[in-house]
Formats: sequence, C-alpha cells, structure tokens
Amino acid sequence: MGSNNRQDCADPEISEVTIIDARDARDIAELGIVAWGGNPTEDAVAERARRLHAEMEHADPDTLGMFVARIRRTIVGFAKVQQDAHNPAEWLWVALVVHPDHRRKGIARALFDASVAYARKRGTTMLRSETHAENAASIAVHENLGFHNDGPFKCPYDGDEKVAFSLSLHDCNDTEGEEK
Repeated sequence: MGSNNRQDCADPEISEVTIIDARDARDIAELGIVAWGGNPTEDAVAERARRLHAEMEHADPDTLGMFVARIRRTIVGFAKVQQDAHNPAEWLWVALVVHPDHRRKGIARALFDASVAYARKRGTTMLRSETHAENAASIAVHENLGFHNDGPFKCPYDGDEKVAFSLSLHDCNDTEGEEK
C-alpha cells in the first residue's frame, strides 16, 4: 500500500488523509496506545508496529484499506476498512483511532469519508461496524456519521457486550466524493 493515494481534506486543520505506508507503522502503533490512554513503552510500540507491518505485507488492496490523517506531517488519526470475509458484498469499518488532542476537529469524518470512498470504489453498498456497549463516545461517532444502530449483542469471540451498526452506502453522502 503506497501513500500516493492522497485525499485533501476540507478541514484546514487536517493536512491530508492518505493510504498508509510501511513507514507509518510505528507512529500508528504509538497513536493506538495513546488514544486508549496507555503508556507507549518501547516494547509495546515495537510489538504493535511489528503486527501492523505483517498485516500490511499480506494486505490485498482489493479487500483492505488503511488510512492515516496528518496535521503537518504528524499522524493524528488512523482508520481501517475491510471486506467482510463471510459476506464479500459488505465491508467492515474495523478501526478508527484519533489522538486525544485532536478529537472533535473533523478527523474522524475525514477518515470515514476516505473509508467510504475506498469501499464504494470496490463495489460495496453496505458498511458495518461494531463497538463495545460501554463506549459511549464511539457509539456517538457512529451515529453522527450516519450509521444505523442495530442494537446490542454478545460477541461470540470474546463474550463482550457490543453494539452493531450498519450504513447503506446508497443513502450515504460522503463529502469527499471519489477516492483520489
């Protein structure tokens, strides 16, 4: 995945949203730890970066898109969208991370718009997502982005209480249009 697929953002605070590059893995790993309130130790960052590198090496751009948002070259957000392995007609929005210092500035929207454009270009008309039931901020973000709240469920993989979301891309008016 190269960073040559660039999408300019309407929000002047955001410099750009791009498809990730292997050089971004360490910064994304650290962002993920900080965004969840953790301490980004060297070992924790290195392990997450290693896993992200491995995922990128095996990534098929027809079934997986990963994006970063930057402000003056600093990564402040990350999103991942992928084709549903069980239902290839649908895509899953599986990750959204925004640095705590940069929330409520349009970064989630910019990453969402890039994710929607990417999935649409690959033929999907349905985007699904989920979050932990106690994550009120994530539930609000999903609803503000236009997702339909499909209700709570118990995750069969980890037993956690989660909330499912769906978004028909026929009804979605992303502000950025087509992927650039």
